[in-house]
Amino acid sequence: MAFTLTPEYILHLLNEAAAANPGPFLEALDHKVRWRIGSEVKDDIAKTGVYVIGNKAYVEFNSEGTQNNGKPYNNHYFWVLIFDGNGKATEIREYLDTGLVREVFSNN
Repeated sequence: MAFTLTPEYILHLLNEAAAANPGPFLEALDHKVRWRIGSEVKDDIAKTGVYVIGNKAYVEFNSEGTQNNGKPYNNHYFWVLIFDGNGKATEIREYLDTGLVREVFSNN
């Protein structure tokens, strides 16, 4: 049976991971997945959501929290997930404020 990529499938993977159950997300990764992290540009006006075109899912989301040092941690993310015909993610491109992440690891 051919796999059909849908926004519901992506939301299921991400919601499970957010609920401390990364199993479905990890199982959806191809064993040779390429995960690229890049961009120190922060885009405060990005909309959030899940968009699927063909075998690619585009996911925009935000995270908010408090660092151990009491400062806020508010980051914006954009992922491009590329899936094969079996429903396995073969590549993930992640864009976020890496400067903020560096600050968190340096100051906490």
